[in-house]
Amino acid sequence: MAPVTRSCLWRRFPPVVVLAVAGSLLTAYAAAPPPAEYEVKAVYLYNFARFIEWPPEVAAAKRDRLVLGVIGADPFGSALDEAVRDRTGPDDPRLVLRRFTRLADVVHADILFISSSEEERLPQILAILKDASILTVGEMDRFAERGGMVALRLEDNKVRFDVNLGAVRRTRLRLSSHLLKLARIVGDDGGARK
Repeated sequence: MAPVTRSCLWRRFPPVVVLAVAGSLLTAYAAAPPPAEYEVKAVYLYNFARFIEWPPEVAAAKRDRLVLGVIGADPFGSALDEAVRDRTGPDDPRLVLRRFTRLADVVHADILFISSSEEERLPQILAILKDASILTVGEMDRFAERGGMVALRLEDNKVRFDVNLGAVRRTRLRLSSHLLKLARIVGDDGGARK
């Protein structure tokens, strides 16, 4: 299996196309009902793995698989399982889905969705992950401004996302510039820019 960091992916498939497909699922099939919010968010979570570059020493350990973790009440139902299942293309990351109940287990994720049910424990979770190269994703109010990395939000009935570049850089992760073009950039200080 190819390493997790795949620069060749961008030569074969324009990156904006990969995210545009995830974001435009609402128009994918005219006869089919539009996907639910969490179906779209599940596809975003899956596709974020394509846009992350882990530090070299960490990436070497992730050649075979990545762990997509969920801590707290899982709002996805089966949508996240379906987004992860049967992705076997040559450039698709191999994701293993794990649902965590214990805070100590979150360090075993590579991408961690922090459920809104964990809002009171968010500072504790982020403290546990302070030095870990783990992408944190959430949807609670001001998630990115509070130290999370990627905040999913609804805007005009479409799923959008904010990125806290300071939080990403502190963990030595790198996000593709193609991903960042689609994001609203926010900071720990509450500032935002497009």
